[in-house]
Amino acid sequence: MLALADFAVWVLIIFLVGFIGFFVVAAVMVVRLIGFVGRALFGRPSAEKQPGRQRRDHHGRLCPQPRCGHVNAADARYCARCGQPLGVVCNVDAYG
Repeated sequence: MLALADFAVWVLIIFLVGFIGFFVVAAVMVVRLIGFVGRALFGRPSAEKQPGRQRRDHHGRLCPQPRCGHVNAADARYCARCGQPLGVVCNVDAYG
């Protein structure tokens, strides 16, 4: 009878860990969803509006999407963050 009691205790422990884990994951998902909806409604603040963050000089191609503004590599054809086409790149240097 002792083995059956031990088995019941282990099943109860596994059930409780799963139950607590479910609610932790659910809470994380709700927080992420609230953040996603907030960014979708209000956009991402620019570097000038964020305290302590400065806009760096970039030597790449800036995404034309106003809400993205990602600095991509100089030879990129699409934005690495949002996938927006970056436009035509002309491979002509200053000498023609």
